[in-house]
Amino acid sequence: MISDSHHRSQIPALSLIATIAPPATASVRPNTPTHTELQLTLIRLVEQNTDFVITLNVPYVPRENGTEYGTADSRRREVAQKMNEVCKNITASLEIKDWALFGG
Repeated sequence: MISDSHHRSQIPALSLIATIAPPATASVRPNTPTHTELQLTLIRLVEQNTDFVITLNVPYVPRENGTEYGTADSRRREVAQKMNEVCKNITASLEIKDWALFGG
């Protein structure tokens, strides 16, 4: 839920976090991402019958020397936490200045 000071209510919001692998046919070159972390956040404006979708994509590129930053799970948790912070900052700063845009 996101607070809405204009309407003094809570706005429904849903988030999905996923890991996307490149196609099997993708060529492997230096600095090519091995996968992409994705976060989708849907913000529902019920009264306006409208949705906002925020999409964050974080491609993962291994270090040049081939070493890893840590375990895959620890990297994913760290990226997910950072993506959540970014998304919270985006939603906290979201301000609708003209509600008439939604036909109301």
